Amino acid sequence: MNDRAGTSSLSSKLKIELVKDGLTSTIKQLKNGDILNIVLFSSDARTLVENYIQGDSDETALNKKIDSISATDSTNLEAGLIKAYEIATKYYNHEKKNRVLMVTDAMANVGSTNPSLIAKSVIIDNEEGILLSGIGIGFDYDAAFLEELTDAGAGNQFLVATDADAESIF
Repeated sequence: MNDRAGTSSLSSKLKIELVKDGLTSTIKQLKNGDILNIVLFSSDARTLVENYIQGDSDETALNKKIDSISATDSTNLEAGLIKAYEIATKYYNHEKKNRVLMVTDAMANVGSTNPSLIAKSVIIDNEEGILLSGIGIGFDYDAAFLEELTDAGAGNQFLVATDADAESIF
């Protein structure tokens, strides 16, 4: 995530910068009452934001947390998905769309690196109505890996490699 997202003619930003820009843009799209949780994952997974409620929670504090995000060389997709589904299940609402949105370069190198094994936890949770969509960051993201996960989670995947991609997708 510390690499450039694309060629210099398309984007001079690092992948992590596109992620932060995208998260900031996503906040602007939330409607009052929408819930946002953010799980970060590298060698393990940790919750950055839990139960942020648009219109009730402190948006300035949320933006500061997003600004604090940094990248490492580890990508533990398995830990990230397990934690994300744990939190999504905790705040599940039958009256709303419930979705886990994974933003990653999908270059799993820690924990399970087998997308079929990781996808099993997505299938179990998907039965409860929590869909998985993925945003692949950078031209070099592992599209096949992310596609296997999003197919299991009944969601879609999108590529973000340029500023324009980030603006339209997020």
